[in-house]
Amino acid sequence: MTNTSSDSFISPTPQTSLPTSTEGSKKKKAKLDVQEQVAKVNDEIESIQSSAVSCHEVKHQHFFVKLDAKSDYHRDAKKYEWLRDTRAHKSSQAAINHQHHQEILDKEAETLRLKIQFHQMMQGSKPPALHVE
Repeated sequence: MTNTSSDSFISPTPQTSLPTSTEGSKKKKAKLDVQEQVAKVNDEIESIQSSAVSCHEVKHQHFFVKLDAKSDYHRDAKKYEWLRDTRAHKSSQAAINHQHHQEILDKEAETLRLKIQFHQMMQGSKPPALHVE
């Protein structure tokens, strides 16, 4: 094998290094493109997850607001029911007390009528008193 000047220009080393560097830059660019796409997809996933979490939090808050409203309603309903029952009991007790008081007054009136009747009978059975003038 003879070495000629044209052989030195056509060396296997320079020919393989030029395509390798071009391939390397293409690989780097492809790798960067893939990394950008992965980053975009990750950002979209985070955004969707954030939206889902926000939606879940809003639903959770809405649930607790409704639960609080129901609790307030039931607490108030129980309170008003208790007040109504208490007032009904007091009213019933007042009616019973009034009835008992009226019965006592009726008995006292009957006793007074009987005393008056008794005194009238006693005076009717006595001889008339003489009036001395």
